[in-house]
Amino acid sequence: MKQNRKYPEGLLVSKKFYSDIITRLDSIGSLSNTDHENAVKYVTCYLCGRPCEYEPAGVALIIVDLLRPELDRAVERSRRARQLGEKRRKRKEQGDSDNCLKAESFFSQKSMQVDGLPDVSDEEADKILPPMNRHQRRLLERLLKKKNRRDSKNR
Repeated sequence: MKQNRKYPEGLLVSKKFYSDIITRLDSIGSLSNTDHENAVKYVTCYLCGRPCEYEPAGVALIIVDLLRPELDRAVERSRRARQLGEKRRKRKEQGDSDNCLKAESFFSQKSMQVDGLPDVSDEEADKILPPMNRHQRRLLERLLKKKNRRDSKNR
């Protein structure tokens, strides 16, 4: 039974994980309504990182204790993912601004050729262009392999 739930503010895990845990708690038939509500409130507080005044008792306590290692792993996984995302965003912002500055200084220092294009060596091009991501590198590798196979067949 899927219910439309309002997600709490400050959730330390993904909404998908939270929904999965709450659905699992909903599917336990042996909990009374008060035990179920206390377990859900406790898990919600725990996943938001705030202290909870509702301490489950009896069967609900056992269930919450069984879920706790999984909840801890999910919180840690989300924390690491947020840190990596922040590092990636900072690196991307830093890389974009560095590449723009390099390109501006390069084009202001270099004279233009007759055809209107700058004379750029491979080393200078590497400094100007942003680094390729994994998808771009793999695509380039495939194209080079394809070109080399074509060249070897034509010989």
